[in-house]
Amino acid sequence: MDGVAAKAWLMNRTDLLETIRTGENSAVEFKRDDVRPEKLAAEIAALLNLEGGHILLGVEDDGAIPGLTRESKNAEEWVMQVARDHIQPALIPSWQVLHVGSGLRVGVIYLAQNAPDKPYKAKHGSGWITKIRVGTTTRDASREEEQRLYQQSGGLRYGLKPVLGANIQDLDHRRLQDYFTRVLDYGDLPSQESEGWKTLLRNLDFALVSGGQTVPTVDGMLIFGWKTGRFLPQCGIRAICYPGEEPDYAARADEAIKGPLVPLLARDGSIVETGVVERAWDFVRRNTTPFSRLEGSMAGSFRKKRFGKS
Repeated sequence: MDGVAAKAWLMNRTDLLETIRTGENSAVEFKRDDVRPEKLAAEIAALLNLEGGHILLGVEDDGAIPGLTRESKNAEEWVMQVARDHIQPALIPSWQVLHVGSGLRVGVIYLAQNAPDKPYKAKHGSGWITKIRVGTTTRDASREEEQRLYQQSGGLRYGLKPVLGANIQDLDHRRLQDYFTRVLDYGDLPSQESEGWKTLLRNLDFALVSGGQTVPTVDGMLIFGWKTGRFLPQCGIRAICYPGEEPDYAARADEAIKGPLVPLLARDGSIVETGVVERAWDFVRRNTTPFSRLEGSMAGSFRKKRFGKS
């Protein structure tokens, strides 16, 4: 973790006391540090499967602060052991110890938002159970809830994974309008700023809710994204033309083709702006020299008629 990222999650004493005063919520859990490993693992998995948060070790449910009973180093090693052995997939959470006065210390476990490997499962006996957070309560996920977690992480289909750092303004509204009206034959479309527009994108899997915001999915960004090279740098076409039939350092043309897959069309069906597919075909046409030749008996017959017998 670099210095900038570290500052984003580190607490100070004032932050900690205010968090304790406010009490537990969907992103904050209080626990003593003598809790069973299975219980701590369940809380970690549940927070990761929601939107991350903090677990404060050495704090009672009512906000009383008995503090850590273990040495700081031992507490850290215990937390990392739980995260490695009792959570699937294993992880390394961020850890911090803060002094709150009178010799008392509180351990802070930070669990990142938008954890990439959902669903996280906690060990239960010889099995593994997906845990979710509902308010201040941790419980077992239903089958449908577990499926949604797989979907959010791209485990069911990569194209349904959220594009982190992007928002729906990064989708080309003109192309979306063309798709809805010309292809799907929609009538009146909701305005771009309305909740109805976001709902429409979510219903078609072009967007989903992540971190409380509506963000594009990989599918939505690939098909309609303004800046696919920025958000999905691995996606696109590398088009290279060589002088002969074998790859060579002296390429005649080399082009990275990125952008939305689909073109923008006018009302009459003519292309206003090309998409990746059209640009790829255009590269092929520009760098292909057509030629023809006669082979076999037809070629011999042609030579005899034109030049006579030898």
